[in-house]
Amino acid sequence: LAIKSVRWAEGAAILARSLPDSRTIFILRHPCGQVASVMRGNRQRRFDLKADGTDMPFNEAGTVRFAASCGVAEPDFQVLPDAAKYAWSWRFLNEPAYAALAAQSNVHVVLYEALCADPQALARRILKFADLDWDRQTEDFVARSTSHQGKAGYHAIFRNAVAAAEAWRSTMAPSDQAAVRSVVAASPLARFWPDLMDSR
Repeated sequence: LAIKSVRWAEGAAILARSLPDSRTIFILRHPCGQVASVMRGNRQRRFDLKADGTDMPFNEAGTVRFAASCGVAEPDFQVLPDAAKYAWSWRFLNEPAYAALAAQSNVHVVLYEALCADPQALARRILKFADLDWDRQTEDFVARSTSHQGKAGYHAIFRNAVAAAEAWRSTMAPSDQAAVRSVVAASPLARFWPDLMDSR
């Protein structure tokens, strides 16, 4: 049984603790890439809104509480540019999840950008960690699904993985990139991306 979710990080930590024979793969994506993707999806109306009264497709109340715990009061949060709000959502989702998951022996953490840059090697490593076989069919699928040169839809499986991982650098407004960096530079997870460490 395999479960794939972009929002079930808290549940994944509970699952990993409760079922030590299970395997969890936790994928961390550069916050600018994540924010750019979610902002694009929201503009295209690809998400159900989390709660009435907000146009943000994330748990805004939880994000506001998390930001407040880091010293950003709700009135200050509400006047932030949208990209910064999304960045706080990225921190709210990923920081507690990483803290709960990373220390467990049945959890493997991988960076999205590393997976896109070398999908064959990292997919092999992930499947080995999960005690799953690697065969020719798997190898062919990984090769085809990560080197697609045609147009890819928002939820498409077949895409150019490197282009997908790096697209935000040319498509995301510099002001939005700066807003994300201003929020995430203080995150303990910033250490995974040198450009975020430099922004400190």
